[in-house]
Amino acid sequence: MKREFISQVLSDAFFANKVNVDGLGDITCIIRPTCNDDLQILSESERFNPTVRLFS
Repeated sequence: MKREFISQVLSDAFFANKVNVDGLGDITCIIRPTCNDDLQILSESERFNPTVRLFS
């Protein structure tokens, strides 16, 4: 059941996009903006806003 739901979401163009990731090629993922809490887990030198999170 979970696998079918995930498959439906990742095949829906409203939610998922194909992006090219260096070293991985094209992947289908959900892209969403990060929040301040997400940036806090990175070291200060790695923080950059705007940043996105990828869910694949």
